[in-house]
Amino acid sequence: MLHCEVDEQVSRIDNPDRIARLKGSDPEGYRRHRQHTRLYQPPAAEVENIDTTKIDAHSNATRIHEILLSRGLRRTAI
Repeated sequence: MLHCEVDEQVSRIDNPDRIARLKGSDPEGYRRHRQHTRLYQPPAAEVENIDTTKIDAHSNATRIHEILLSRGLRRTAI
């Protein structure tokens, strides 16, 4: 489960790179969504919690990949 502080996420919303990738670009709409929407909570035994607030994307991707490998993901040649 990826977590990020709301204020940090809102600050990223109107980033031109994000808009170019056709991702949401309404900071206040996102803030309202986070305040009023309950997210799916998978069974606790199956969850890895990763706080993405202050960690760069590459480090998060590496951690996610390591978790998947530890759960049986097989490496395949490209």
